[in-house]
Amino acid sequence: MMFLLRRRFYLVTAALAGLLLVRPPVLRADASSTERLTFLNLSDLHFAAEEDPTQDGFNLSRSIGGQLRALVEEFNSDETLDFVVLTGDLVVEPSESNLREVRKILDGLRVPYYVVPGNHDIPTRKSRDAGKTGAASFASVFQGRGPQGERSFWSLDPKKGWHLVGLDSTIRGTWEGRIGAEQLRWLEQDLLANVGKRTIVLSHHGLIAHHPWDGQGSWKGYMAGNADEVRGILERYRDVILVVTGHHHWCNHRSWNGIEYVSSPALASWPCRYGRFSIEGDRLEFSTHPIPSSILVEKAKQNLLNFKPIRGLFPAGPEQDKLFLDLFLGPERLSLDLSQARESVPGKRGP
Repeated sequence: MMFLLRRRFYLVTAALAGLLLVRPPVLRADASSTERLTFLNLSDLHFAAEEDPTQDGFNLSRSIGGQLRALVEEFNSDETLDFVVLTGDLVVEPSESNLREVRKILDGLRVPYYVVPGNHDIPTRKSRDAGKTGAASFASVFQGRGPQGERSFWSLDPKKGWHLVGLDSTIRGTWEGRIGAEQLRWLEQDLLANVGKRTIVLSHHGLIAHHPWDGQGSWKGYMAGNADEVRGILERYRDVILVVTGHHHWCNHRSWNGIEYVSSPALASWPCRYGRFSIEGDRLEFSTHPIPSSILVEKAKQNLLNFKPIRGLFPAGPEQDKLFLDLFLGPERLSLDLSQARESVPGKRGP
């Protein structure tokens, strides 16, 4: 009898543990108890150091360094700023000189900054430093700025009551993305361990479609290949309120199952903007702001209009140019209500 009672106890305990993994707590962090949070997001810098042979083109890779230095000075005068995040493609080519130079510039910030890698930040067989003994990796160069050890996905608490998750969506050798199985397990465990903290997730590749073509044909690489699986995890935790991504080079916003998804504009190509996020209580204020040089912004606009691989996919004609540019510019300002109630929806899939 004692054996049967013990066995029943173990079975019930195991079942409850399994249930927690499938359906975690759905309580949401109390917005009134968390401090105001203000941060900036820079994405797709495609930076090239002076010794890099890359020239300005669709991306203003050679010119963006000077603009980044000016922005760092500008940001340092903002007393309301808590931190800065960068959602990938910090460099145009992942050479050690490019990575270390962009870190040197960013180290001038008076507030902390955190990074996630983009496809341009990860070396391929064709990269200049590929196979070079002791060549520095993205994770090694940006130690303490999110990455720890050899792992380039991470989480941390930037402020009391807040949790920040950085995902690595890159696949070596391709511009497409995916969140691997090990990282998915880690993500589930991390979110469960930090229930009660308002959570923001960063990724280079999109985790939701920001255009009807996303995830299809030549646009397959703009979304993580298993974006629906990632969202399935995020949606089980009502503390997750915001996902910020890059890669698309345009600004866009979508709300889905109680989570706000913002695709960030590129700094190195039109519209040459960065994003500012301010969250107080259940109100999220978002705005985009240009790099200092209006001449470079105009140059980037003309580069985009003349870049046939992208412009050629849309209807031609002067009337269409404005619609095309507006697609990249996206919303310059948003005011969003984060109080929307959301139940746990295990297994539910989004668009």
